[in-house]
Amino acid sequence: MDTLFCQHCNNYVTPKSGKCPHCGYQFTLKDIIPDNEVQEYKDDQMSKMKTIILIEIIGMIFMFIMGNSIPFFGFIFTLIGYCLIPGFLIGIGTYFSYSNKSLDEWRVVLGKSWKYQSKLSKAGTILKLLNALSGI
Repeated sequence: MDTLFCQHCNNYVTPKSGKCPHCGYQFTLKDIIPDNEVQEYKDDQMSKMKTIILIEIIGMIFMFIMGNSIPFFGFIFTLIGYCLIPGFLIGIGTYFSYSNKSLDEWRVVLGKSWKYQSKLSKAGTILKLLNALSGI
């Protein structure tokens, strides 16, 4: 989003400034990030979580089937299946807690994403990553 329409002075301004240079109106996240974009982001994240939970269920079923079908070393697959259960339960709990979030809470999460960071913040993140990679 390159320009934003100020509701108070009817001028187009850049949202990166944080406030209107003409009238001084302070923009909020609701002014910068529209509801439809927040809803799309929420739907995308919830879809990814559903996919992860489904993969965990399939993995557990596969491990338990393999554990019952292999005669001598099947208990290893059964143990792996049991080790997948906590991740599945955490995923279910996270899914339900995220599904109960309001659009304003999702707007804050989306506002922290790479798309809405300032150039200075992006540069700082890149420098931190390069610093961490140079230490490897």
